[in-house]
Amino acid sequence: YGIAMTVAQSRWQDLPNRAPGPFELVLCLGNSIVHTETRANRVAALEGMRKVLSPTGTLIVDSRNWELMYSSRPRIVPARQVIERKGLRCSSLYIWTIPDDFEAPCTAEIVLLFEDAQGRTSYRRHVISFVPFHHDDLADDIRAAGFTIRDDSYTEDSNFYAIAAAVT
Repeated sequence: YGIAMTVAQSRWQDLPNRAPGPFELVLCLGNSIVHTETRANRVAALEGMRKVLSPTGTLIVDSRNWELMYSSRPRIVPARQVIERKGLRCSSLYIWTIPDDFEAPCTAEIVLLFEDAQGRTSYRRHVISFVPFHHDDLADDIRAAGFTIRDDSYTEDSNFYAIAAAVT
C-alpha cells in the first residue's frame, strides 16, 4: 500500500527492549496468544505488551474459543474467505486433531491452497500444535499482567472473541 514501516521480530516479553514505545495501541491478533503454551508465559507476554503501552494505551487480544472447539470437535474447518493478491488466490483448510482432554494440546494441519491466474493449483502444508486455555483464564491472565478489562466479546457459541484492556 506504499506505507513505509519498520518491522522487527521479537518475543512478546522482549518488546520493551525491541520497541520501547510508548504506544497507544497494542494488537495481539490472529489467535497468536495461544502459542505462549503456559499461563506463566502468557502472563509474561502480556506484561511485555503492557510495558510498551502509554498510561492511556489499549491492548486488544483476540482468541479462538477453545471451549467451543473442544466441545464441537470439528475435523475440517475451511477459511472464512478466499484471499487474492496479485493474481494469486489462496484458501486454507484447518484439519484438526483434538484430544479428549482439554488440558492436552491439539494439532492443526494447515493446508494453504493456491490458484494462479492460469488456474494452476499448488499447496503448502504446516502442522502446528496449540495448547488451549479457557476464556476466564485468559481474562485472569490479562488482569494479572496489570490490565483492566474494558470490553469482552466472548459468548459461548462464537468461534472467536476479543478482549480490550487498559493499563491499570
